[in-house]
Amino acid sequence: MEKQDFSEAGVQLLLDQLYALPNNQLEAEALAALSDVSAWLKAHFLFSSSQEEFLDGMSPVFLQEAATQISYFIAGRLPISLVRFTSSASTEFQAKDRGKLVDLDRQRVTTYSPTLGTVTFESLIFSIGHYQEMN
Repeated sequence: MEKQDFSEAGVQLLLDQLYALPNNQLEAEALAALSDVSAWLKAHFLFSSSQEEFLDGMSPVFLQEAATQISYFIAGRLPISLVRFTSSASTEFQAKDRGKLVDLDRQRVTTYSPTLGTVTFESLIFSIGHYQEMN
């Protein structure tokens, strides 16, 4: 599988390729992500050296949570999104050491209608951005 840019479009291209795989190959990908998410990400995305350094320095607790979520969503062929942003700092984020933030947001919506019954939709959103202090 060809490495993709680490971008919103690159994530979607990778998911399209993964979700087209037969179940046994998709399950192997999900297990690989669960086993070592950093290595799995590096095998599938093109990272700059600074992005790779950032990934290598991330908290093991955060990486384990990301691995669990990525594996679950890949195995279920569920949507995963990457969102990049730049935001002016609120008073909550005034400290200079909080420049780069990575958020992992798992959303689950359950809907009922008499015609369809109960349907649950899940999505995983990685938000990566920089908070810039206001002058």
